[in-house]
Amino acid sequence: MTDFDTLVRGEEAFVAHLKAVRTVYAEPIRAMMQAAPRGMRSGGYLDDSSDARPMTTITYRKVFSDALSLLKVHECVLEKLHEVERGPHDPNSSGGMCLAEVAREERVYRSYVQGLPSTLRTIAECCSESATFRAFFTRSRELFVVPTPRLSTYDFA
Repeated sequence: MTDFDTLVRGEEAFVAHLKAVRTVYAEPIRAMMQAAPRGMRSGGYLDDSSDARPMTTITYRKVFSDALSLLKVHECVLEKLHEVERGPHDPNSSGGMCLAEVAREERVYRSYVQGLPSTLRTIAECCSESATFRAFFTRSRELFVVPTPRLSTYDFA
């Protein structure tokens, strides 16, 4: 397997991981928020009553916006990598151009990494408020921490 193939396979795994965050957590919670009545208890966390919203819109953005932004960036990068794979381009030089695309989105990474401790605290607060929310987020820590060391998996030497 070439370095380019390794890059593409790693990017595919990373995008699949972020899609899992979106599919397993973000989309169902957004749907619950939209379906639930606006009346909620202080804090806006999901409780065991049937009329509570899972979280406030602000909390939702705090928890999911950075991960979903990363997903958008990497879906574009993966699409470009697949174009390079299919096309007459030199994969080694074109792969570098795709990584340059990621570098242009450095602010997304900075926001994600700097916001991760706060995101995890928010999830912990939500979990401490509600057994239902805690059960829903059983795997959240792994899903939100895994993207952090993303680029360190490549040997750029």
